[in-house]
Amino acid sequence: MIPATTGQVLPLLSGGLRFHIKALHSDGLVSVVEMQGVGVALDGVPYDPFYVWVCHFDPRGDTIVTVDAYIDSAVVTDILHRLAPR
Repeated sequence: MIPATTGQVLPLLSGGLRFHIKALHSDGLVSVVEMQGVGVALDGVPYDPFYVWVCHFDPRGDTIVTVDAYIDSAVVTDILHRLAPR
């Protein structure tokens, strides 16, 4: 979902998308990252979805093997409805 969503949204942003980490929680081989997206749409409206990534590490704890990514779908839907070509 995230690569597909990012691929649709990035062309609608001027200057790309940055992430600000709001919180990082870790317990063994699982880490949870709360992030705020920061960008500006081509029409000048701020694009600021909230993300949560749940990262699962390999048994040694040095490589991420899967990520469950969650995004503020209302913000994504809004920019796609406003600016995506029809």
